[in-house]
Amino acid sequence: MKTAKHVIMVLMLAALAIGATAPQAAAQVGLKGTFDLPVEAYWGSAVLPAGQYKISMNLDASTTTRLVFLDGEGIHAMILAGSAIPGEVPGHSSLQLEETNGVYVVRRLDAGMVGQSYSFLVPKAAHLKAERASSSTPISVPVTASN
Repeated sequence: MKTAKHVIMVLMLAALAIGATAPQAAAQVGLKGTFDLPVEAYWGSAVLPAGQYKISMNLDASTTTRLVFLDGEGIHAMILAGSAIPGEVPGHSSLQLEETNGVYVVRRLDAGMVGQSYSFLVPKAAHLKAERASSSTPISVPVTASN
């Protein structure tokens, strides 16, 4: 278990180092906007309290690594996006939250501005909390584009 966490940490640091050393001209903002999260939700290793957030995702043509940046409610997080999901993408952007026994996790980001959808894994902490909680309903959270 410690080995897996170590590997994940090394990969995240490598992605950060690659992004920091890449030429600035190659980076393009692919997604930039805001959203209002109505419930507490897990997204990667971050636990996001309900509230307003700014979101951005850089698109760098030289790498397939996509990082999602979040700011709001005292949270400054960088989340590694999964691979792009094939298929038709809605023209608007939204987050898809999945609920298990009252515990919400961000499972998908439809980035309409970019024309891609990305999936996210459910963290172990969310699984553990869901085992002790009661049931609720899923939520779709719209992302409003900004400059």
